Amino acid sequence: MKLEKASYEIWDEKVPLHDHIERCGRICYASEPIGGEKAVEFCNRLIRSGHLSVLEHGTVYLSMESETEESLKYDENPYSEYYDNDEFELGRACISTNLRVLIENNWLKDLTYLCEPTPYHDKRITVKWNVNRAIANEIVRHRKFSFSQQSTRYCNFSKDRFGNELTFIIPSWIDENVIIKEFGSLNGLSYHKDIDKFQSSECANESNLLQGLAFSEANYLTLLKNGSKPEQARDVLPLALKTELVMTGFAHNWTAFFKLRCDNHAHPDVRRLAIKLRDEFYKKGYIV
Repeated sequence: MKLEKASYEIWDEKVPLHDHIERCGRICYASEPIGGEKAVEFCNRLIRSGHLSVLEHGTVYLSMESETEESLKYDENPYSEYYDNDEFELGRACISTNLRVLIENNWLKDLTYLCEPTPYHDKRITVKWNVNRAIANEIVRHRKFSFSQQSTRYCNFSKDRFGNELTFIIPSWIDENVIIKEFGSLNGLSYHKDIDKFQSSECANESNLLQGLAFSEANYLTLLKNGSKPEQARDVLPLALKTELVMTGFAHNWTAFFKLRCDNHAHPDVRRLAIKLRDEFYKKGYIV
């Protein structure tokens, strides 16, 4: 098994629309392009299969004539932000939305109004989290965001692309330096190989945690070896399992997120990440 610290990445919104949607969508199955599939082809396949939620990560910024039926439909759309202010440009409206809105409402012709975001567009920001399943469960409670998450139903962690092992997140109450000193590394531990180390260690918290995680990995891999599907074998996986989660939302959604997750009452594991991320948002000018 492998141990990692929780982390995040802010994904640059300047990546082309379809490329950004593709990298968000491939998180779900940890997949790679097959046969040279292009990002546009990937998005078209999502549309044909009806898997439109991934399209929500594709932010669309529009500049349209204000106070018209064509533009005001976005003011009434709950997933879009409409801003009409003559400080921007007389008679123009700044609209922030996503590709799913355009697809589902048959508004694709509005892509002719596509523009670079201005200071008057409500920005949407994407963050990729590398956290355990427990913290991911807390993050996805912020329902005004768009989410795509790695699937334990379809991902087979015994395969080469996962290193034939499970990856777990080190919780805040465990000292990684103690693990390295006591067990030699954060990588390569296994239940059967290291059972004597786990049981003889004087570091109770670390050894008990690692033994439990290693035991769950052994059971998971055995179930797969004996013919179980990943969606069946996953029942023995603990909340410490690493997951990859992509999250996209308007700047004001992120402000609400930080208010809750940076609070002293938030779980320590999500709080320390949220505080660091909030500080980066301030530096980048995403929030004020």
